[in-house]
Amino acid sequence: MVIQPGIEHVGFVSRTVEQTRLFGRCLGEGAMPGDVILLRGPFGAGKTTLVQGIAAGLQVDRQVTSPSFTLINEYYGRLTLYHVDLFRLNELDLEMEQAVAHCEESEGLTVVEWPDLLPHDLTASALRVDMQILGDSDRSLVVHAEGSRWSGVDLAAMMRAVLMGESWGKV
Repeated sequence: MVIQPGIEHVGFVSRTVEQTRLFGRCLGEGAMPGDVILLRGPFGAGKTTLVQGIAAGLQVDRQVTSPSFTLINEYYGRLTLYHVDLFRLNELDLEMEQAVAHCEESEGLTVVEWPDLLPHDLTASALRVDMQILGDSDRSLVVHAEGSRWSGVDLAAMMRAVLMGESWGKV
């Protein structure tokens, strides 16, 4: 991994489910009220696994599952986690757009799987994670911090810690 000043996207290859979950935990530990994280990637890329890690970093004590049928699940921890899954929608109606906007305006953390239907004003300040399947357990995670409050350098430090099997020490 190469860190370059001013570059606001970094990535790594997660070799295990545990590494993906640990990276999510680091994101959860560093999350602040009002943060938004967008997760893109095909089925099986590890989006829900990453959210499970985020929940652990927020000290959520419930099992996190995909909200595919309910669209939004809420979990309570250090911050409320709003886990949104827009896969089943062909279009975003006004009611759902307002529901997502309400989550984003809250003092919680909003994580959206399949965010492509969201309008730009709901995604402009979000951290974006693009995930791809590379093999049986290998996953590519590329994190884009442009427009968000996250720093590419901090994200790279998180990734280094994960690759060494450690939690990120900065909250």
